[in-house]
Order: sequence, then C-alpha cells, then structure tokens
Amino acid sequence: MDNDIHNKKWSSSVVKYGKWYLISSILTKGLSILLLPIYTRYLPPHDYGILQTLGSVSAFLPFVLSLSLDSAFGRYFHEDKYSKQALATLYSTVYWFVVGYAIIMLVIAFATSVLWMEDLITVPVWPYAYLTFIPVLFSQLGNLGRTFMQQALETKKSTIVDVISTLINAVISVCLLVFCDLGVISRLLGIAVGSFFMFGFYHLYFVHNGILIKTFSLECLKKCLVYSLPLLPAMMGTWISTLSDRLVIAKYSSLASVGLYSLAVQFGQILYLVGDAITRVIGPLIMSGLIADKDATMNKVRNTSFFILVAMLFSNLMLYVFSEDVVSIFATKQYAAAAVFIPIFGFNYVLGMQQRFPTQIISYKNKTWVISAGCILMALLNLTLNLIFVPIYGYEFSAWASVAANFFYFVWSFAWGQYFEKINYKVIQSLYVTFVFFLLVAVYYYLSHLGLNVYLFYLLKMWFVLLSIVIFAVLYDKNLLYKVVKR
Repeated sequence: MDNDIHNKKWSSSVVKYGKWYLISSILTKGLSILLLPIYTRYLPPHDYGILQTLGSVSAFLPFVLSLSLDSAFGRYFHEDKYSKQALATLYSTVYWFVVGYAIIMLVIAFATSVLWMEDLITVPVWPYAYLTFIPVLFSQLGNLGRTFMQQALETKKSTIVDVISTLINAVISVCLLVFCDLGVISRLLGIAVGSFFMFGFYHLYFVHNGILIKTFSLECLKKCLVYSLPLLPAMMGTWISTLSDRLVIAKYSSLASVGLYSLAVQFGQILYLVGDAITRVIGPLIMSGLIADKDATMNKVRNTSFFILVAMLFSNLMLYVFSEDVVSIFATKQYAAAAVFIPIFGFNYVLGMQQRFPTQIISYKNKTWVISAGCILMALLNLTLNLIFVPIYGYEFSAWASVAANFFYFVWSFAWGQYFEKINYKVIQSLYVTFVFFLLVAVYYYLSHLGLNVYLFYLLKMWFVLLSIVIFAVLYDKNLLYKVVKR
C-alpha cells in the first residue's frame, strides 16, 4: 500500500491507477450497455420500466442499511493507514456494525413492503422485494472492501473483482432471460449472485490479511457516525435527484416511459466512464495531499479540474453527435425516442465531475453538513420540478429538471468549496470552453436538420468531429497542436 501517493505527479498516478478504473468501468457499466440488445429484445419497455423502478428502490437502501459509513471509512483511512492495528479496528468496527444494523433494517423493510410495493410497481412482494433488498446488504459490505482498495489505490485488484462480479451477473442474467424466459426475475437473480460474490471475496480477503478481525470500538464507531450521519441527507438528496424521477414517471406517466427514460440515462453513463476513471484516482490524491502538502495540492486541483472539463465537454459533444447511432445499434426501434435525451443526461456528468473537486475540499474540512444541505436543496428542486411539470409535459421534462438540479448543486458546492479553501480555478477559460461547446451543439443541430442524404450527412459528420477535436485541443492548450506536429 502506497502511503505517499500525493507526492507523485497526478498525471502519472491517473495513468497508472486510472487505467484500471477505466477498464473496470468499461467492463462493468460498458458490458451492461453491450448487453442492451439482448435486454431490450426480451424485455419490452414496460418490463424494462419495472426493472429500473426496482433499481430505484434498491438504490435508496444503501444509505439506510449502512448509514454512509463507507464514506467515513474513506475519510479516516488516510489518518489510520500508517498503523495496521488502527486500520483493522476502523474497518472491522464499520463492517460488524453494518452487518447487525442492516439485518434489522431489512426485517423492517420486508415487513412494510406489502403496504406500498404492489401499488407503486404493480409487482408482488414475493419474490421481487426479497431479490431486490437482500443483495443490497451484500453489495454494501462488498463496497466497504472496494472503498479500502480505492483509498489504497489497489486499483488492479478492485478492478478484477468488479469485472468478475459483473461477468457472473451478466452470464446468469442472460442465460435465465434467454433460455428460461424469466424476464425481470433473471436480472434480479444475476445481480444477487454477483453481489454475493463480491461480498464473499472481500470478506475472505480481509480476514486473510488481518484487516477484518473480531474487534469493535465504540469510540471509532462514534467518530465515523459523527462524520457519516450528516451525509445521509446528502445521500437521500442525491437519490431523489437522480432516481426518484423514475418513481414520478411511473406514477404520472407509465412504466414504458420509465423504460425509455432509463435507457437514455444508461447511455448517458457512457460519459461517466470517462470522468469517473480520472476523478476516482484524484479523490484519494486530494485527500492525502491536503493532509501532507496543501499548497501544492491546490495548484494541482486548479489544473486538473480544467483538463477534466475540456475532456468531458468534448466527450459529451461526441455523445450528442452519435446518440441516434448508439440507440439504433444497441436497442430495438421501440426505444428510438430515448436518443434525444442521452446528451442531456451526459451534461449532468460534466457538472458532476466538476462537483467532485469542491466536495473533496468540504469533506476534508469535515463540513459534511454543507454537502447534505446542498443535496437536499438539489433534491427538492428536482422533485418539485418533476411533480409540477411531468403531469403536464410528460416524462420528457424530467431530463431538463435533472440538469437544472445538478447545475444548482454545482454552484452550491463550488461557492462553499471556495469559502473554505480559495482555489484560483481557471474560471474565465472554463466559461469560454463551455460557450464553445454550446455553440458547436447549435451548429450540429442545424446541420442535422438540413435534410441531406445519408452518405453526405455522415461525411459532414466526420468533418465536424475532426474540427471539434482540433478546437478542443486548442482550447485546452493553444500550443498542443504545434507540439504534436513538431514531434
């Protein structure tokens, strides 16, 4: 385990460790996209809507079952990493508490599911509730192990575990869907087995390495809860902002609309693969660097945030250009309407990756109430917009509501991050790059509505892509093209 990760160049750390996150993202989230032709063929929009609505419910459970203690572990990891005994006490205390507390909460969830589940999703409690709720416990315990690996930058190991878990999930899901015609149940069973594998691996691994031991510290638990409990409103706010829209659409539109909407969200996550691979490495670098060398870390944050903004805006532009092609390749015609929403959701990830920099600063300062307050306000804004306008304008409005809510939270986190630690971000350059992005979007929109024949349009599209590459390269570094040509 590298205890001085902050002393290395961030670019070399991103390349060394980020490649494993990228591989993990491509082989996990990317595999889900590659399997969409099978899922959309055997699951009509209504059934796909049921699956995604159940997913929204299961996404609510992690912070109910674990109280966001994995975040607390990630925060205090860098303070305890120099002592194996202290680190083992931290990990074991969180682990055993989550096991006991989550079991109690699951019993309550099963007991109350009959009161709301059938009315909301129109599926019976058995076996849907059990197949949805129980795997969340295993995934949370596995996620604690993954958090350890991420903070230690043991990215190769965590990638291998994630990929194997995803492959198990995919193989079981596809086999049961295609050969046994189990529909939604096939995906739930695949997720359950994949989650159990990840839990089992990390449990055995940390027992073997003396990190998961038979110990429990009330003092350690209190410290972690003081950090994590203020984050719960933030987690719930994030859930409301990103997933409750499916429940609103299911209530006021239809489960078929949920299916179309969710497919667009899933394709929009292509952009998430780009940013997450970088920022998941940078998170531990920032936290470790702020503890050891604050001034140097601030300067690195400034430069890295601008690079990620340029990369994400370019990637989202490409997502817009090829959105219709992506849907036509990976889904059937009945999902074609989802294409227009893909780049809208993609822009949420542009904002989301920029949010990670100030939130790291806020977390370092232990001002987690700021994150919680911002997420609550973001959630209320998103939910209010959905409840007011979805019944009037349909599910299409939810995409724009999510952008408005994410933009609000970006401004909120940026302002508070600057309040706690002023960083000289490249604000003017960032605004200019964003303006050029929207200008290129408008240009492509105009070109796509000229009514050109297919071959001429695709030729024009390729020229547009090449021109965009040049423009964004110059926007990032005006001497970059000169350097490339000179080499």
